[in-house]
Amino acid sequence: MDNADIHFNIGLQRETQRDLDGAIREYHEAIRIGPDDASAHYNFGNALKMKVDLDGAIREYNEAIRIEPDLKEAQNNLAVDLYETGEYSEAWKHVKIAMELGCDVDPGFIKLLEKASGYNPLKQ
Repeated sequence: MDNADIHFNIGLQRETQRDLDGAIREYHEAIRIGPDDASAHYNFGNALKMKVDLDGAIREYNEAIRIEPDLKEAQNNLAVDLYETGEYSEAWKHVKIAMELGCDVDPGFIKLLEKASGYNPLKQ
């Protein structure tokens, strides 16, 4: 186990303990040491989302997807955050990818996105 893994694991522990600031510090350090760790970016995004830093969460989910495009959970979470920022067409794009990867996208979220955007490309 290298130092990046140690910081990642401590980040997971901190997140479980609801110490989001501590989790964010540990994930940030894990990424500084191992910048190509998609899981670290994904979990960093989750922690930022819980701190209501949508821009930061979107940045980290995008980076996780750049590294590992098949990371279905990152695709799904990115879709939700894009919806929350009003970027509906981008949200639909990531919903579609998440579903193609086998992610169980919440049907309630799809209804919300359809209502907000005024369309549902999945029905076409």
